[in-house]
Amino acid sequence: MKRLLLLSTVFLLVAMSATHAIANETTNLLREAIELIEKNEYREAREVIAIALDQVDHHLLDAGAEVFPVTVGVFTRGDVSTQKSMGIDLTECTYTDADGNTIRVQVMGGGGGVLGNISSLTASFGGGRKVRLHGRNGTVMEEGKKTTLTLQLKNEKSLIMESDGVDREGIMGFGEKFPVVELDESGS
Repeated sequence: MKRLLLLSTVFLLVAMSATHAIANETTNLLREAIELIEKNEYREAREVIAIALDQVDHHLLDAGAEVFPVTVGVFTRGDVSTQKSMGIDLTECTYTDADGNTIRVQVMGGGGGVLGNISSLTASFGGGRKVRLHGRNGTVMEEGKKTTLTLQLKNEKSLIMESDGVDREGIMGFGEKFPVVELDESGS
């Protein structure tokens, strides 16, 4: 029991120090930017601020990944990956059930909010049926064995659930159990 408590405490301290280190590094960058501005070195200050913003963006992406639950119904989550490139954020993972069926879950946004309207664009091109889930509008499409559920989140991002083996009813059931509201409110 003492060993478990000690290990848990060490893990918590490591996690807290990592978060603290990120905050300190970002704070130091912002202080450096202020010093550069005071020296009228605006171009350099802008570059330092861009690095600090990038760090904050990556921290937000990582925080959003924590909202993906380990299990959703009979499905178990795999590794969560986060990426940010050219103003587009992507967080994704794959859930697998005991029979080997998979559902890939992606949260995509950025690009000036354009990506948050993927479900509206899909519906307007006649691709799929309109649905409403967790108070969010979306579409569900079936093409052969591939089923895709796309929800427009209130934070101008899209939540996409896609499977090559789970049918419409199954993916809608998965979507009903997924913490969409928490994900939307996390800012990711």
